[in-house]
Amino acid sequence: MIKQIIIFIIFCLNKSYYFKRLCSQNNNKEAEFLDLCASNLKHKNFFEIGFGLNEFNCSNLVKKKYSGHLVDGNKKTCLQMSILNKIHKLNLKIHNIFLTKDNIKEVITESSGGIFSIDIDGNDFWILKEVLNCNTNFEIIIVEYNASFKDRCVSIPYQKNFDRHKAHKSGWYHGASLNAFIKLLNTHNYHLIKTIGGVNAFFVNKDNFEKLPFKDLKFEYAYEEGVLRNQWSKTDANHQYRTIEHLPLIEV
Repeated sequence: MIKQIIIFIIFCLNKSYYFKRLCSQNNNKEAEFLDLCASNLKHKNFFEIGFGLNEFNCSNLVKKKYSGHLVDGNKKTCLQMSILNKIHKLNLKIHNIFLTKDNIKEVITESSGGIFSIDIDGNDFWILKEVLNCNTNFEIIIVEYNASFKDRCVSIPYQKNFDRHKAHKSGWYHGASLNAFIKLLNTHNYHLIKTIGGVNAFFVNKDNFEKLPFKDLKFEYAYEEGVLRNQWSKTDANHQYRTIEHLPLIEV
């Protein structure tokens, strides 16, 4: 706890150090890939749902002074980010809210464009579905898929107060499969162009797909198992699915 407090104080006092530590998952690969796409974006802003103090997908865009919305249910994380935002003038709006299908429109507007990223380890599919029902103007959408579901086209059932560690001790029961997200986003004219680490998948809308030098990836070429999950658990996706297959899933 003391170490965390000291690091936060340093973040507040030294913007350069904070930016040095600010990154995305998977050795910053998500942030670096967004850099390749950003020059083709019409809107220089983003919405990121689910973030850490110094780790989230749109981290490099903060350094480039994009305007952004960061949304999370963790009060401490949001308070600390609000302090950093004010001290370092980061051009962010911080929303401390646990998102549900009922309150998502409080932070997402019909005109929002730019980048949308969601990683909440729970109702990701259902929240994204609500977002797309009111807004298909986002140019890039990033989702965290659950590689433990392999090639199935499934999501956990919607549960308003879902907590993956309470749902199953493994923490493997959450979110939706890559195929589920492909089906949902294809319906709204988004193309899958990249996956990273068996965790994050990048989709672009039709207009931007034509501007970017990427292929429309099919599941069989895009899917990979969760690299870090496999490493720390010393298992693979087959074992992970067998562990949670008795729990309810919805084919979408």
